[in-house]
Amino acid sequence: MKNLLKLLTLFLALTLTSCNKDDDAGSPVAGKWKYTGLYNGNTFYPNEEDCYSDILTFNEDLTGNENIVYCDDTSENSSFTWATSQNDTFSIVFALSETRGIIKITEDGKLKLRSPGVGAYALYEKQ
Repeated sequence: MKNLLKLLTLFLALTLTSCNKDDDAGSPVAGKWKYTGLYNGNTFYPNEEDCYSDILTFNEDLTGNENIVYCDDTSENSSFTWATSQNDTFSIVFALSETRGIIKITEDGKLKLRSPGVGAYALYEKQ
C-alpha cells in the first residue's frame, strides 16, 4: 500500500509540474496583426480607410511578412526578420529596404511599431 501511495504521489508531482502554461504560450508577437492607426505625440490618427489594409504576420521561426493593400487595389508584400530584445521589446528588420523598427506590446495587448529616431508609431491589433 505504501508503494502504491508513493507511486501515486510521484505521478501527481510529475503531472502537475510538467504542465507549465508559459511553456506552450510562444511569443506574444507571433501571429497576425492589423494596422489600426498612427500615434503622433499624444494624438491618435485612426485608419478610417476601409479600402486600406496593412497586415503584419510574425512567425515563430523569427521571420515574417507585411502585406499592404492600398485603396487603388495595388499591393505590397515584403518579408522581415524579428528578434526578442530586452525589456519585453522586439526588433524588426525589413529585408528589401533594411528598414529597422522597435516593437513593444502594450498593456492592453496592442503592438506598437516605431522606427528609431521617429516620434510617431504605428499601432496594430492582433487578429
